Amino acid sequence: MAPAADFPAAEDTEAALRTVDPGRRAWRLSALALLAATLLIGFGVPRIITWATEAEQLRSATATADALLATLLDAETGQRGYLLTGQEDYLLPYIRAEARLTPAVAAVVAVLDRRPVDGPLRPVLQSIIDATAEKRVELAITIRAFRESGADAAVARVLAGDGRAAMDRVRDAVAVTHRIADERAARELQAARQVLIGGGAGVGAFLCIAFAAGLSAWRSARAAEAEADSCVRAIYDTAPLGIAMLDPQLRFLVANGTLAAIAGHPAADPAGRPMAQFMPAALVPGLAALLRGALTRPGQLVDCVLDGDASAGDARSWLAMARADRHRDTPPTLILLLQDVTERRRAEAERAVLVHELQHRVKNVIATVQGIASQTWAGTRGEGFIDTFGERLRSLARAHGLLTEAAWSSAPLDAVITVALAPWQGEGGGIVVAPHAGEIPMLSPTQVLGLNYALHELATNAAKYGALSVPGGTVSIDWHRQAGGRVALRWVERGGPPIPAAPTHEGFGTYLVGTAFSSDSIPGDVVRHYAPDGLEATLRFTPDGA
Repeated sequence: MAPAADFPAAEDTEAALRTVDPGRRAWRLSALALLAATLLIGFGVPRIITWATEAEQLRSATATADALLATLLDAETGQRGYLLTGQEDYLLPYIRAEARLTPAVAAVVAVLDRRPVDGPLRPVLQSIIDATAEKRVELAITIRAFRESGADAAVARVLAGDGRAAMDRVRDAVAVTHRIADERAARELQAARQVLIGGGAGVGAFLCIAFAAGLSAWRSARAAEAEADSCVRAIYDTAPLGIAMLDPQLRFLVANGTLAAIAGHPAADPAGRPMAQFMPAALVPGLAALLRGALTRPGQLVDCVLDGDASAGDARSWLAMARADRHRDTPPTLILLLQDVTERRRAEAERAVLVHELQHRVKNVIATVQGIASQTWAGTRGEGFIDTFGERLRSLARAHGLLTEAAWSSAPLDAVITVALAPWQGEGGGIVVAPHAGEIPMLSPTQVLGLNYALHELATNAAKYGALSVPGGTVSIDWHRQAGGRVALRWVERGGPPIPAAPTHEGFGTYLVGTAFSSDSIPGDVVRHYAPDGLEATLRFTPDGA
């Protein structure tokens, strides 16, 4: 868009029209200003729409690539769970993800087809498609190798590195897609801002010329100027931004309907009113500082982001842009633009929260694995360490799988019990969970992990030393509600080796059961009674799931 400086200066226009009678002079000047404003808007709006469309397509490209990567990760997670456990149930995430991969790839192909032939995203998107195909083949071949030739063959396939290399290419390509999209979107935003500011300043300048000419013209010229001003007002009121012109005393000269609606007075005309008396109180300090800053730097664009009064129910955010235009022998004129950026800031805040939550969960998982490894190593060495550590990691994976299916919000108590005791509840297992009628308590993610650890360790000890270590031994589990909503879960072993006395040494399993419900985030307690005919344990806690 050509800047306003490309148009004839006001003094040149006046000299060219000196021989024209005052009435025709006013008409021509008003018509020229209106035509220039219309041309600026007509030239700028389609370009802004084009930039906005391109930005939306770039966001669609990144979202489609992210969706494909997430689905591919789900498939890889299902494959790894199956290779670790050998149980077909762990293939469910892979099967579901594989069913979603075909439409996900098709979506990326559709985005690829819409991109320009010489665009930078085409080779990146093609790389995602090719690497995804290689990864799917690797997943399928590894699973088939496990089924047909056993774990060693599957491990050999994994160690070959083909799947990891393909996955790394997908991740790298998705990251490049984000980078290209972000850079292009930033350029589109900058171009749109320049068009909006330059066009708004040009339109405002021409409208000022038309307004001044109408005031000084004859009666016929004033009537023509009034008609032109009415047309210009219609253009202003249809603009998607709040647009206003103010004098150096921060009094409104003119404002469109959008800005009046932002101020909370959609039917009012702010002309002649001080800005502090018209705009919302929460925006006044920031707007005053912005406009005074623009007066100190004539011709330069200044901007800031302002927030409404959240306590009064106004949670909107605004991008405010201002510029002071100084003309010869006249006071400067302030041009103010307000754009609603509430959704953009909310999206940025949600993204920051998601990134923080992901980092927090990853740190928690790493800390948990480190704790399990160190405690297991302290109690078990050699091959026994590998078996025990692997069992505890698989228990952790099962609990995380349950929470992942519930979007890490909460999980029902009965599902947690089933997942934690899955390895001991197969055909001929000695664990019996009493059925329960009524509402099932919901546990928070932290409680899910704590209860999973506790039950896993109880079952492991029962299989090594207690009721599950001999034929005919049984474990019964039931629970009931207590006063205040607390849950009492009982673990009773019968038919195992006699217990002559309570153990004098506390291993990691005993320590874990004893501390799983005594942290600040999971108030509760664990009571163990070593009866001669079997261990009895009661776990009491207050569910705090959603």
